[in-house]
This record gives sequence, C-alpha cells and structure tokens, in this order.
Amino acid sequence: MRHAAALLLCLTSLAFGQAKGTAQSPAGASGAARRQAVDVHGWGKVTWGMTVAQAKAALGPEAKAAEGENTFTDGYIARLVLKKLKVGDIDMDVSIAAKSGSERIALISLELADKPQDTGSRGAAYHGLLNALTRKYGRPTKTDKEIRDDTDVETNSAQWVLPSTNIDLVWIENRDLGFGVLHLMYSPVSRKMQDAL
Repeated sequence: MRHAAALLLCLTSLAFGQAKGTAQSPAGASGAARRQAVDVHGWGKVTWGMTVAQAKAALGPEAKAAEGENTFTDGYIARLVLKKLKVGDIDMDVSIAAKSGSERIALISLELADKPQDTGSRGAAYHGLLNALTRKYGRPTKTDKEIRDDTDVETNSAQWVLPSTNIDLVWIENRDLGFGVLHLMYSPVSRKMQDAL
C-alpha cells in the first residue's frame, strides 16, 4: 500500500505541476469567488499542528498507530491510520502523517480501502468524491485530464486551494493493465505552515 501511495504522490506532483494535459480553472471565477470564504484547517477533527497524541484523542479508538514503514514522499511518515472509514458510500483507508522527526500532523491521505477494485469502481469513486467535494468547497481551483497514448495511462485530477488547506483528488488509471489508484490528500497551503510542522 505504501509503495502505491509513494508512486501516487510522485504522479500527483506531475499531475499538478508539470503534466501537459488539459488543465483548467473554472471559467470566469476569480480566486476569491472560487474559495467562497470556505476554509478548513486540516481534515475532520484533525487540524494542522496537532500532535499525534492530540489527533488520536480527537479521533477516538478507531485511530490506530501505523505499523511498519509507512513513508510518503517529502519525508512524511504515517503515524495514525483509520481503516474502512465511510466517506459518503465509499470505504477509504486514512493515513495521518507527520514529517520525519516531528510529532505535528502535516498530511492526511485517503485511498480506497477495498482492493482490488476495477476501473469502473475507481471511476465511480472519483466522480462521487469530486461531486461531494465540489458541493462542500465549491468548484475546484484546478482540474486536469491527461491521456498518454504511449502508455494508455489516464490521469484525472482536481485541486481545491483553500486559505489554509490544499485538497488534491487524483485518479490514475492504466487501462492496458487494468491497474489504477485513487487518492485524496489534504495538506497545509503555506510553506511557512509546513515548515512549522
């Protein structure tokens, strides 16, 4: 699971930073209008800067200590996990991470819980989450769809940039192999905030 998550985080950075797809910002919407004064300071009961112990207390007994080597890119380490958390009608596994050497929460990662899935179930989950997040936070700040003909890999992504939190939803599908990943990630917006954690 961690290898897929690390691969996904690398691919996510490509999807939002360097990919040459069909990036779009909602037509006619200014940054302030897109945000609609909506903000979150983390995910659910977990806020940026909470310690691992505070997050565990806030989440209750369902939050378990992460076992094994659960390293993400950029030095984030999963410290707590929630298994098969219902997000609407979708079961997701949640990893709550801190930077290496820190006790402060700095990343929340969600991925589909039931494995294996098929292309149809990943696609339905992506569109269900996209619609739910759009209802809650407004239109995404950025969307992207890229199909690479040479590898038959399709990447669909949406990003909400709120005053305190980035929310990234990414679905990457290799249609030839029938393999794909769906990932939802919450992270603090500012580099200053990230460095403080």
